[in-house]
Amino acid sequence: MIATNVLCIVNPASGQHAVAQTQQLLKTHLTEAGIGYEVRKTARAGDAERWATCAQREGFDAVLSCGGDGTVTEILTGLLKAETVLPLAQLPLGTANLAAKALGIPLRPAAALSLLSCGKVVSLDVAYLPDHQRYFLLLAGSGWDARLIAAVPRTLKRRFRFAAYLLMGVKNLFRLHHTQAQVTLTLDGVRRQIVAHTVLLANVGRLGSWALGPGISLHDGQLDIIAIASSGLGGVASLAWCLITGRLAAHRDLHYFKAATVHISAEPPLPVQLDGELIGETPFYVEVVPGGARMLVPISYPDVTVGS
Repeated sequence: MIATNVLCIVNPASGQHAVAQTQQLLKTHLTEAGIGYEVRKTARAGDAERWATCAQREGFDAVLSCGGDGTVTEILTGLLKAETVLPLAQLPLGTANLAAKALGIPLRPAAALSLLSCGKVVSLDVAYLPDHQRYFLLLAGSGWDARLIAAVPRTLKRRFRFAAYLLMGVKNLFRLHHTQAQVTLTLDGVRRQIVAHTVLLANVGRLGSWALGPGISLHDGQLDIIAIASSGLGGVASLAWCLITGRLAAHRDLHYFKAATVHISAEPPLPVQLDGELIGETPFYVEVVPGGARMLVPISYPDVTVGS
C-alpha cells in the first residue's frame, strides 16, 4: 500500500463534479481500502499550496489532488517548497486533466483512487520560476496559449470542458499574425533572437491528443522550447491544420531548442501561463529541477531514471 493516511484536497470549482458526490466517493473507496484520510475543500487561491506545505508535519504520508491541472500544480508547489518526500496522487476532476493523461492516470475515479493501493511512486522533472516562486509540471507558455486561457470563461469551460479550449483556440489562431513579438531567448546562457507570437516550454511530449514534438521527456533534465512564428493567414491556417491533426512537430514555422535554464523576454511583452494558470507577462526565467516531483502513477508507467 502506497499510503495509510492521505490528505485529500478538493477544489469545488474544478470541472463539473459535485462536491458531495466526490466526498462520498472518497469515503467509500478509502474506507474500504483501509486508508485513513481527511478532506479539505479549497475556498481561495493558495489554500491547496498552504495545506500541502504542512501535510508531512501533520502526519500525512500522501496528498491527493481532487481537481484539475491548476490544483495539481498548486499542491505540487507546496510539497516542493516544504522539501517533503510525500507523493502526490490525483483524482482527475478538471476540464482537461492533462497532468493525469500525461502520466497514464485513469480518468475513472475508482480506478484513479485504486493507485493509492496498487500504484507506484516515480520522480519527475519539474520547472521552477524563482522570481515567482512557482513550479510547473507540464507546460509554460507565453503568447497565444496564455491569451487562449484568458479568453475562455469558467462558465464555458464547465459546460463544454476541453472542447471550449479547442473551439476558442482555433478561432484565435487567425489573429496570430497581429501578435508577433521580438523575442529574446537565453538558453543555458546562449542568447538567441527570433520573431514569434508564441513560445512554449514543454516538459511533456503530449497534451491530451496533441503531440508537441519528438523526444520530449519528464526525465531528461531539460525543457523543450518551441517557438512559433507563423506569419500571414496562410501560415496560420497551416498551423491550425497541423494542430488539429496532431502533426504540430512537422510545421515549418516551428523552432525547437532544448535547455535546462531559460530566460524569455519580448517586445511587446507576451502574457504567460503555467499549467493553465495566468501569472503575468514576460520577461520570466525558468530552471529545471531534475527529478524534483514525486508522483503516484500506474504500475505500467515506464521505469526510467533522470537523464535517460
